[in-house]
Amino acid sequence: MRALKINNQARKKEQDKTRENKIPLRNDLENDSDVMEVDEQSDTLSKEIFSSNKGKERGTEEGIFENRNNLENSSITNLQLNPVQLLSEMAEPRINTIGTEGSLERNRQIEIMKYLNEQVISKYFGSIPEVFRIGSLVLSPEIEKSQLRSSNMFSIPAGITNGRSFDKDLLRNNDEMKNNIRDNVLETLKRSGQLDYLNTTKLLNDKDWRIVVDIDFYYDRPKGKVVFHKDTVGRTMFVNLNFNNDIDILGPEYIVNPPIIPDHINKRRLHPTFEQNLKDVTSGLEEPTEIKVAIVKPFGIVSFVDELIHHSSPYRDHRGIPISLVPMEILLRNSEFRKMKVANDFTNLVVNALPNKTFSNNDLQQMGLEPHQIHYLFNSITNFQMRSLLHNNEEYKRLKGLVENSTADAGVRQFIGLVEDTSNISIYEKEYLKELGLFPDQINFLFPNPIPMERIRLKLNGNVEYEQMTQQAKQYEQFMSNGFLRKEQLITEKLMSEDEANALFDKYNKPDFSKAKLATVGDIALPQAGTLTRQMSNRNLLAAFKEPRIEKRQFFRTWVQAVHISELPALVADTGFSPFNVV
Repeated sequence: MRALKINNQARKKEQDKTRENKIPLRNDLENDSDVMEVDEQSDTLSKEIFSSNKGKERGTEEGIFENRNNLENSSITNLQLNPVQLLSEMAEPRINTIGTEGSLERNRQIEIMKYLNEQVISKYFGSIPEVFRIGSLVLSPEIEKSQLRSSNMFSIPAGITNGRSFDKDLLRNNDEMKNNIRDNVLETLKRSGQLDYLNTTKLLNDKDWRIVVDIDFYYDRPKGKVVFHKDTVGRTMFVNLNFNNDIDILGPEYIVNPPIIPDHINKRRLHPTFEQNLKDVTSGLEEPTEIKVAIVKPFGIVSFVDELIHHSSPYRDHRGIPISLVPMEILLRNSEFRKMKVANDFTNLVVNALPNKTFSNNDLQQMGLEPHQIHYLFNSITNFQMRSLLHNNEEYKRLKGLVENSTADAGVRQFIGLVEDTSNISIYEKEYLKELGLFPDQINFLFPNPIPMERIRLKLNGNVEYEQMTQQAKQYEQFMSNGFLRKEQLITEKLMSEDEANALFDKYNKPDFSKAKLATVGDIALPQAGTLTRQMSNRNLLAAFKEPRIEKRQFFRTWVQAVHISELPALVADTGFSPFNVV
């Protein structure tokens, strides 16, 4: 990061400037929708977000929300900043990258991720756990002497699989990979500014405390896990997420300076210096007005002070409301959807109904078949279908005998001729066959009403329009299982009024941001979250970035903790700072 020099007076001017530029943010029903309608006010907000010459908290179009201070990818070198200033500058999550394309640092992380991914696949079959504890790093004042230790230093939190278990050790007999992971973690601490804070506060030299970095490998973070939380178990200072992405992706959504939870604070076990710095920082932070989101560049790092934010995996898939949640009577107002629905219902009926089940003209009308389709089933027949029906029919054999004996009238001869014509397939109407002189019982045999399913199946065999309906039925199934409708679609298609669409989206199109999960106290209510504007809800943001499908949401998570020696195993709590053996 480039040298950064901020004094208190300059910082106050910057805060005042930001307050002057700030505009009111929307608090309407659309705040939690990923596809909110943008009025003049929110459009102004969009321009502010993406304007490169606005307040530093907004970011730029090339690197949306990259860093409130536009920091570079190197450590802060100006240690004239005091710890509170350093921590304050980390209140907003920082987004960096691990090295540049082709650099040693980036290639090292790529190789680590590739190795761990292959190890997990080779050692686990069927259901693969989501996250593995790879080990812990005890930081030494001589930082390069810090060593990676196995994950049995502490009890592993629920939901995390021990990646160093005896039978499935992901790093067994691979000292080079252990050292690579250590170097990757140290590089991350430098780029995030966290190492500068630890050096400035001299926490690395406190003989009664150890700085321990727990390292987790997320093999694949499920996309459905959308809930605000803290990663801390009561002693975490910083968290880093190193993503294994070669394209831009969405990082976490987060709230800066969420409401204080007294029970959580009472259960924290933070280093006194860090706790006092936290108090000083939070006293100067404004109440949150937004749920923000990070855009992560390839091989990006998201770093944050865990106690200063709540964060969540991004709510990124439901850019509209799931089709299954829109009332069917609303969807049926759309002619194309109605065709797909009728095709699905009718083809399912053809496949599943009993052969002798009969259907009247009215039955098929109510199902939604078009008049010409119903006419075909009740009033039309091909010569091929007639041959199939009549080849063993005794009355038909009698008529054929009359023709062979030259005693049949002209109508019968013409009828037998068209039935026996195998040169092509032709369609004949019921009225035409009546004109040939067929008796009513013969007409009724060929055109029963109600019509049994076995006759419907015969008439549909090889029918081009029915084949099209089977394709529409498949589209319907896919549409209902995977499809989403945007609010503007419901309105522009005149399926719903704007008020109705707003009410529907307000009811259904929300991630569960009404609560947060904290390991220290369990679930807590976040009633104010529903009133916060979501950056993901802004249509201009969605237009600027739409995350492509990625195979896995894979990343490292590092928890930087200050741990009192009373909580550590004797080996780690040793008052000496000699390097520990890699195990």
